[in-house]
Amino acid sequence: MTAYALIGHMGPADQAPDLAGRWQAQFRVDLLSGNRTLGYGMGGVIRSLGRLGVYPSEVGVDALVLAAMVHAADTRINRVQTSQDAWTRELGIFVPVSDPELWTGQRALLEKMLRFLTGDHWTVAFRPRPEGMSDFVRRPVAGLQDHGFDGVALFSGGSDSLIGAIDRLEQGSFPLFVSHGGDGAISKPQKDLFVDVASAYRNGDREPRRVRLGMTFTDKVSPGVGREESTRGRSFLFIALAAMAGSGLARHFSLEVPENGLIALNVPLDTVRLGSLSTRTTHPFYLRRWNELLSQVGIDGVIINRYWDKTKGEMMEGCLNPDLLRELAGESLSCAHPAAGRWVKSAAGRHTHCGHCVPCIIRQVAFDHAWGRGNDPTGYRVDIQQTRLSTQTAEGKQVRAFQYAVARLAGRFDLARVLVHKPGPLLEDIAQLNGLAGVYSRGITEVGELLRDVFTGSGSRDDGMRLVDFHCHLDLYPDFEALVAESDRLGIFTLAVTTTPKAWSRNNMLASSTKYVRAALGMHPQLVAERWREIDLWERLLCETRYVGEVGLDAGPRYFSSLDRQTEVFRRILRCCAQAGGKILSIHSVRAATKVLDLIEEEVPDGRAKFVFHWFTGSAADARRAANLGCYFSINSQMLQTARGRALVSSLPIDRLLTETDGPFTSQGDGPARPRDVGQTVRHLATARGLSSAESAAVVLRNLKILTA
Repeated sequence: MTAYALIGHMGPADQAPDLAGRWQAQFRVDLLSGNRTLGYGMGGVIRSLGRLGVYPSEVGVDALVLAAMVHAADTRINRVQTSQDAWTRELGIFVPVSDPELWTGQRALLEKMLRFLTGDHWTVAFRPRPEGMSDFVRRPVAGLQDHGFDGVALFSGGSDSLIGAIDRLEQGSFPLFVSHGGDGAISKPQKDLFVDVASAYRNGDREPRRVRLGMTFTDKVSPGVGREESTRGRSFLFIALAAMAGSGLARHFSLEVPENGLIALNVPLDTVRLGSLSTRTTHPFYLRRWNELLSQVGIDGVIINRYWDKTKGEMMEGCLNPDLLRELAGESLSCAHPAAGRWVKSAAGRHTHCGHCVPCIIRQVAFDHAWGRGNDPTGYRVDIQQTRLSTQTAEGKQVRAFQYAVARLAGRFDLARVLVHKPGPLLEDIAQLNGLAGVYSRGITEVGELLRDVFTGSGSRDDGMRLVDFHCHLDLYPDFEALVAESDRLGIFTLAVTTTPKAWSRNNMLASSTKYVRAALGMHPQLVAERWREIDLWERLLCETRYVGEVGLDAGPRYFSSLDRQTEVFRRILRCCAQAGGKILSIHSVRAATKVLDLIEEEVPDGRAKFVFHWFTGSAADARRAANLGCYFSINSQMLQTARGRALVSSLPIDRLLTETDGPFTSQGDGPARPRDVGQTVRHLATARGLSSAESAAVVLRNLKILTA
């Protein structure tokens, strides 16, 4: 293990000494951004508080400076790079404070808190602020400190904090809300949500107020050492910010930390999650240590979590303004990785929630429990109800761990009383043991209801994805029947297109006995010159199917001579589909995309049919025109082998993309591609659109559901 220390100093003239001990490196962090102004957002939040009539004590400012140093060490010292076990680091911080004697007396307590919170070994030391830095807060004239706040409340922008804010305001309380967010993907939704809350409770000139700290540290803090993404110490900064604000209220205050009991306890989901995969940000033991610290340093506040015995679903059920919660809940942000979906959009809007992390799973559970299945307004990038999740990927690991936890508990309340002790000591909360075990048991039971029909497995890299092959000529394979059965067994949504109406009956007979395979009635443009008379048969069979394909035009050199006949046949197909209504067509358009679009506009009134361009090779202008007409595009791996193809696919609306193999006319290895090989297309599409494979598969599946709705 290599040890790293961060030395806080205030300005270039502050010659801070090294921290005693054996350290691999000691990095200096200048905590000022100008002359006597604290940097990293701290000076700004102090000024914001002053404008509200809140003037923190210098000890309160010390708490925020201490938290900034913790945050810098936690986010700028990479675990894998600097620890022997790829998790446990040895970290030191040297913090300039207004009263080093007071803070040094809390050293053992702080190191215990941080060890519990982040799982690292901490050394915390204090020294005096440099001369001239004794007071960072401009004090008010006596008698003018009339802010009106009766407490402080954390506001993260998540659904728990939303419910906490609504409940306190409904009860007539008027807390000062505090927020922290270093990521734009968090900050804007957080701000927008609070604006809506404040608007709902505006009363004349009085309305809820919030201060926000945006704090991030760049690689300049620790050159040569990678950043750390786990951010286990973030809650230390959040609570310290609130404690500093509370120190300026000039009264005893409560510091509200609204968190559902299941997350607050955060019992490890399986037997190996004792450190790296279990957070303790609002665990009762940790919050008690914070109350001990506040008392010792003279900050007259107490931290309260009023929802320690409520599941998230129960919090939603018990919200004191259910109408407002229904209006705003969809705007709240629970996901552990919101930035990952910043550019992912479909017809439902931006998908800021991954759908598979622990907070996302519990969010879905809560909406289902409180409002019933199907009433969750959140956009999830991965629909765990519709996607086969692999335990070999991030998308499936948390779901599988929850499934293990559900099976382990299986209604055994006696076991719940044991498991709640796993994350940390509860000796001081023994009187609430039944309540703690109860909220854990009920919370896991709620999760079990959500995951009852969710499939997870291991094996191939496509095992976790529910695949779509929307254009495959199954009847052209020598093992046609076996391939239909294989596609159905693997749960691959497969459209078996045909080339002539005479092939329809056999395809339809085999597909009709499956859950996942559908047959399409075709009249391939490349065969029209020889088989155009079969259009009468095609028309008679149309009433038997919803799916039509492969149909269209081919103006390539080999088939150009029959283009007029093709046009005549395709026009009849479009007219029949328009008259019947509700058909979905898989369209061939080689060197004829403009003509195909012209015919669609001429013959099919808006909404009478849906169109999927198979292996689209038209121009960018044609692609935009097709998208504007509501058309979809089925993509295969061969399209993504060229720069032009990748550029085209990247330009297409993501909510109009499907996948296909077009087997057996594309290859996989030494043989023709089969529906099971469409996972390769999913992966190539993911790369082209900047998604994970599971997210790509989920997008395609969601598009298929919308297309076929």
